[in-house]
Formats: sequence, C-alpha cells, structure tokens
Amino acid sequence: MPGLRYFAAPGPTTSAVDIRIVPPNESLEAGREITVLPQQQTAERAIELPRPSEALPQERLDERIARSIALPEELLESFDSFDRSEADATEPHSVETHTAHTGIEPAPEPGTPEEESSRIEPVVTTLFPSQEALLARRVMSAASELLENEAAQSRIAFTIENREFVAVLTREPASDGMGIERVTVEVSTDHDGAAVLTRMQMKRLAFSHFTQLVDYWDPRVQMHDDEIEGRFHSNSEVLLLTDRRVAPRLRGKVTSARGFRILSDDGWWPRRKIFAGGAQTRAPRIRLPELSLPVPNEHTARDAEVHALSGDAHLVFHADGGYDRLDVASQAVERRHLAPDRPTYIVGTNDAELHVRGTVNGRVTVYSPRRIVIEGDLVYAHDPREGGESDDYLGLISDGTVEIAPARVTGPGDLEIHAAIYARRRFVVRDLYAHGGTLRIYGSLTSGSVTATEPRYATRIEFDPRFERVRPPGFPETNRYELEAWDGRWRLASSDD
Repeated sequence: MPGLRYFAAPGPTTSAVDIRIVPPNESLEAGREITVLPQQQTAERAIELPRPSEALPQERLDERIARSIALPEELLESFDSFDRSEADATEPHSVETHTAHTGIEPAPEPGTPEEESSRIEPVVTTLFPSQEALLARRVMSAASELLENEAAQSRIAFTIENREFVAVLTREPASDGMGIERVTVEVSTDHDGAAVLTRMQMKRLAFSHFTQLVDYWDPRVQMHDDEIEGRFHSNSEVLLLTDRRVAPRLRGKVTSARGFRILSDDGWWPRRKIFAGGAQTRAPRIRLPELSLPVPNEHTARDAEVHALSGDAHLVFHADGGYDRLDVASQAVERRHLAPDRPTYIVGTNDAELHVRGTVNGRVTVYSPRRIVIEGDLVYAHDPREGGESDDYLGLISDGTVEIAPARVTGPGDLEIHAAIYARRRFVVRDLYAHGGTLRIYGSLTSGSVTATEPRYATRIEFDPRFERVRPPGFPETNRYELEAWDGRWRLASSDD
C-alpha cells in the first residue's frame, strides 16, 4: 500500500543436528563427536523406532532412540531471481511447509524393559523434507477443491516420488460469524508392508489473516515511507521507492503473484532491510469475493444483532458501548447500543454511504455496498496492546471503497484506526497534499487497489495477533487453506484404532 507516492512515468544448504540422547545415569564420553550433517544425509540416517516384536534389550533401545531436527530453510530469496515477467503464474516459486516437530523430551526415569517399551510411541517412519513439502502442498490444494465443491468430506489418492498415499479430508465449519473454518486430514501410506498414518490440521485463511493484501497494485503508486508488521500479499507487481532518507520496511512474510520492482531516488538500501521476513514471488493469486455482505444467511443472523440502515448516515461510537446515528436526509439523531453478548452488524442497504469515527466497545462490523468514510480516529475502548483481555473487534467492509476523509474533516496530524478493513474496489486517501503525519492501522487492510497516501501520511500497519484465532464479525474469507498443525510423525494404523 501506501506511504505511497504517485510518480509520472540459494542461500546456504540447510543443515540438521544429529542429537544423541544420553540416559541420566550416563555421561557423554570424552571425545565423542556430535556431528552436523547435510539435511539429505540426516534424512537418510533417520532412525526408525523398533517394532514391539523386536524386543531389544534396553541398552540397544537407548542407543537407537534418536531424533533428527530439520531446520527449515529461510525463504528469503535473492532479488536477482525475482520473476518480473507479466506471465500469469499460478504455481508458487517455492513451497513453505510449517512442520511442528516436537523436539527432545527429557529422558524418563529408568524402569524395567517392559515398562519402558510400553511408553515408547510407535512412530515408525519419516519423510524426506521434499516429500513433506509436496504432501502438504497436495492436501492444501485438495482442501481448496473441497471448499469449491461445497462438500463436507473427500477422499483422494495420489503418488509422491513413487509412493502411494490416501488422504481423507473433513471440513469443520466455523461455529459462528467470528470463527475460523478448519479441515482435519488423515493421510495413510504403506511402510514395509504395514499401514501407517499421520494427522494434520489446516485452517481456512480469512482476509483478516493478512496485515495487507492488494489485488491490483496501481502502477502510478509506489510504496515508500511504509512499515508493514506482518503478512503481505499482492496479486500484481508491487512498486517500491527508496531514497537516502527512507525505504519501505516489510517485516513479515511477503508474497506476490507477479513480483516486485524497486526504484531508487538517489538512495540504495539492502534488500534484507526492506524484506526482513523474506519474499516469495510467483505465489498463487488470492481471489477477492464478489459480494462481501457480512450477513449471508439466517444462521449468522440468529447468532448476532443486525442494525439495518437504508440511507446515508454518520456513526459516532462511544466508549460505553453505544453509538449515535445521524441520518443525513432527515438530520435526525438516534442513540443505539452494540449487543453486549454477541456480535452486532450495522448494515447499509440501498447503496447507503456510512461515515464513522469514535471509540468502539464491543464486537461490530460496519458494511456499506458503496462507501465507508473514516472521519477521525476510530479506536478500541480497550487497546489489546496495553495488556489485559480485550473483546473489542471492528470490521469495516465495503463492496466499493473505504476512504479517509479530507484533512478539514479529520483534522491535521496523525490518524489512528483499530480495525480489519476490506475495500473490494479501493482504499482511498483524500486531500493527498494536505500536511499530515502518520496513518496508523492496527489490524488488517485488504483492498482491490490503493491510492497514494504521501505526502499527507506516512503509513504504519501493524497486525492484530488476535486475528490468528478469531475474525471480526462476518469478515470475508479466502479460498485458501494453510497448514496449522502437524508433528510430522507416522504411526502404525493399528495403534490409533
């Protein structure tokens, strides 16, 4: 986005540590080596746990029980390899898999061989990192297909590197308008004639999972004096401008379907300072839904309170949980309250334009099919960054634009917004050349496109970490899934029955 100006015109090979587990009554022998091996060699030497029928002596069990911890390679890629072509790319340039291996547990107290054997978890095999990445990618794709087909469960069979797998995917829809949909996956395969399986969990990404997401980056706009703390994605090429004084700073995971172009105005900055969290090009596009009405069905409405507005209105929120509504046509003022025990939806109908400002105390989403205009600071009564529990959530959703009002309305200086924003067409800053300060957004910003914000505002967008586990009421969701939990272990199928 923003901070935005208009203008005229493989790293080193990942290694792994081979870790020896020494019982508490022994010590590591002097001179005994702890070796560091290349990742592939370590995977080849991964030790399989003995089957119960082997009945090995405890001493040999202690020698054979070892774990290999694979350190995932950083995704930060050289900008020399960035794809700057305009070809439509649907496959990711690289696949990032988050595999949550459990690590080393403390050695148990010595006991009889039978007692020790009964406590050994029957993990029987591992996959190479490349196989893990391909497996995760395949099941995430299958989850998206499950969503497209509106099915509750599916079973797929596939082959990875001459090894056959079967996966059963089960959707777990969100329980309410603020929940996150998940998919559980059970994958089975054959290992030395025995059926083994593993389980993983994926979550459906809402747009509020992104600090900023832009569908089409306006080629007249450059990211300049911007700081983005969290995940960033663009479906088109992003332009960035550096100078001697400042450069964009993106401190989370950065992905783009088309790449990045960096322009320099007599200043050079190291790429790693601009993209501190790494960058991935040729990432899959994330489609924005056509209709963003946050109350799509009666089930959602039963779990919430809906306030419908048929005409243009100004909304001023108050710290006591209430808000004033000024009807533009009649100039009548009405005082209403947000529901204390469930989400509230303030829904504009008939192309109603809604203007907002104030202090939000509660869980509320404001929707306009045409335009939402922010006229001043819009903040939570209980800022979650200041400690303690905050149950204040705000979503601003428009199928048209979300706009920052001119400086004569907002006043000079900084502007602060606590919200997840979804502007299907465009996020707009009016009165661009007014002398301002910094636009601070705590939450999330998704838009079809963006205008410049400079010179009126430098831009700071900070992700609200609560959005990882909950979304503002009715906030739109993507058609993408992400691996949320997987320990990477394969167990004998019979042991889970």
